Formats: sequence, C-alpha cells, structure tokens
Amino acid sequence: MLPKYHIIYGFVFTLVLSLFFGIGLLEFILIFTASVLIDVDHYLFYIWKKKDFSLSRAYNDFAQKGKIYLSLTKESRGKYKKGHFIFHGIEFVGILIFLTFYYPIISWILIGIIIHLILDYICLDESPLFKMSQVYVYITNKKKKLSFD
Repeated sequence: MLPKYHIIYGFVFTLVLSLFFGIGLLEFILIFTASVLIDVDHYLFYIWKKKDFSLSRAYNDFAQKGKIYLSLTKESRGKYKKGHFIFHGIEFVGILIFLTFYYPIISWILIGIIIHLILDYICLDESPLFKMSQVYVYITNKKKKLSFD
C-alpha cells in the first residue's frame, strides 16, 4: 500500500478508535504516527541494499519495483526474494507486546503498528505469510535466486 493510503486509512481508523474509546490527543498521535512510520523499514532496507540515503530515490525505486512485481503472475512472484522489512512481522509485534509490560505507552504504538499490518494484509494479492514473519522471509529466501535488487 502506498504511503498516502496508509496516511488516509491510518487517520480514519485512529479517528474511529478515538471516537469509540475516547482516547486522548497523545494516544491519537502515537497510534496514527506508528500506523504510518512503520514503513521506515522500507527506507532502511533501501539504504542497506543501495548504500543511498535519498528518500525520493528510495520511494521511486519501491514504486517502480512494485509496479513490476504486481504485473507478474502469482506464480512468477514466488520466484523472487522478498525484502526484509524488520517492522513488518510477528517478531517485532512480539517485542512490542513484551515492552508494553514495562512501558504501557508502547501499547498505543502497538495499536498503530497493528492497524498498518492489517491494511497491508488486506491489500495483498498473495499469501500474507511473507509479511507476517521475517524469519519466514529469511528461510524462504534461501531457496530463491532471483531478486529485484
């Protein structure tokens, strides 16, 4: 999902939560911000792969590769390695759940992350397993030779 849609839907879902559960401004900001900024891991992945810090080139690179990827058949997509997006997976969610026991404010960030991940899963045109676990991505990538990089 493109960032502009994460911004729109993240705001709408956060607003709905705010109206139904009466959350305060700080909680609203934490949920909304987390629902959008989780995608910083795409930028970090780009920096790691390309050794380039340009945010605009990173965005354009992902947009271009996304169009190519979506034009492939589901079977063809399965031949390519998936990116390691460290904040998109059960491992990161598990860390946040653990941290909420010590820092309750993180629960609001966790809600934003979950909103983002649900939106990602809804928009997927394939199995969501690769978005659910970075360990799964690592294991399945070992068997693949093709990469978009």
